[in-house]
Amino acid sequence: MVLETQQSSDTTYRFYDWDRVDQTTGQKRPLQIKESMDCTTLPFHDPVLNTEAYEVGDVKVTRFVSTNYFAVYR
Repeated sequence: MVLETQQSSDTTYRFYDWDRVDQTTGQKRPLQIKESMDCTTLPFHDPVLNTEAYEVGDVKVTRFVSTNYFAVYR
């Protein structure tokens, strides 16, 4: 499972762009590998998840993450 949590920003750094082409130039969009690495947490550490599973009626719910800012449920 991968969770990418984002926040609004005027900055975009691309590791990879699925070979998308800029419509104005006809060229592949530029990648910003160094900048992407500079703002990524390295080395990677497995997060500590406080996973909780419960039922709501006949629906099975799993909470993976819950903070003051967001939560992730399945």
